[in-house]
Amino acid sequence: MKGIIFDIRRYSVHDGKGIRTTVFLKGCPLNCIWCQNPEGINPRPQPVYYPTNCIGCKRCLALCKAGGMYEVLPDQETLLRENSQSALLRQNSQAAEDWPLLEYECPGEAIKVIGKEMSVEEVLQRVEKDHVFYQYGGGITISGGEPFYQSDFLLALLKECKKRNLHTAIETTLFTSQKSLDAVLPYLDQIYADFKIWDDKAHSRYVGAPNKKIKENIRYILTSKVKKRVIIRTPMIPGITATEENIRAISEFLSSFSPDVHYELLNYNPLGEPKYNVLQKNFLYESNPRPYTQEEMEEFRAMAFGKGLILSRIDQEIMTGHS
Repeated sequence: MKGIIFDIRRYSVHDGKGIRTTVFLKGCPLNCIWCQNPEGINPRPQPVYYPTNCIGCKRCLALCKAGGMYEVLPDQETLLRENSQSALLRQNSQAAEDWPLLEYECPGEAIKVIGKEMSVEEVLQRVEKDHVFYQYGGGITISGGEPFYQSDFLLALLKECKKRNLHTAIETTLFTSQKSLDAVLPYLDQIYADFKIWDDKAHSRYVGAPNKKIKENIRYILTSKVKKRVIIRTPMIPGITATEENIRAISEFLSSFSPDVHYELLNYNPLGEPKYNVLQKNFLYESNPRPYTQEEMEEFRAMAFGKGLILSRIDQEIMTGHS
């Protein structure tokens, strides 16, 4: 069993209890216009070019056979805006090149392939390098993209994790079938599930699909035996999800199941913008907003937790001043 992995991040403290190793599976059926991991949407390995890493050796030009890397004559404005060497080269990521070879041969690491085929064993060899930390409450977190996009690999990976007594967590949109969800639930110790937008039309507009399936799966897990393992999350995206109407609607829905549903509001993260430039995509905002202040986040949380919901550990620390 092999899957496509686009990152394995060690020593993470924001993806579950303790020190985590987060494995990012490539591919997502949704297309959130603010996605913090846009490199994880495309399910296939994809080549990218980091011009600021380029040392201008032009070795890639000699190796390219289909115009994957090509030279341009920059104007003065471009020279001022970019490194004078990197401004000379551009990438056509759709060209049929031997991109792994180009990545290997690039001395400045300016050419990289995002996404690598790995077996379950290869992933766990990387994960278990940090096994010494897991005795203090850490473990593996599987993220994406959307982990359920590679549902067979996800299940195989989780089964092997439990054989090795690893604490397991997942970060998911829950945009999947109930059959796939049922298959992995016995192997998950913690479930972080996104509920981004309540209104179905707005969800389709900004996320790329209706939210009916997501609502059904949230209802399913919050009324199941695993409900205490679940934390529902909403990212605060300025002008889209970070509205009183949206937060109150989601909170009312969650509190209709039980007052002890854990709910977490995630502050806006502005660090995703550079990824869009590398992927040659347009970023959502012309001017990247700042994260919300602690006071602003507390106002959002007051909207939500007036419904009797339980704050997640992170939100408890923020509202009591211990973050």
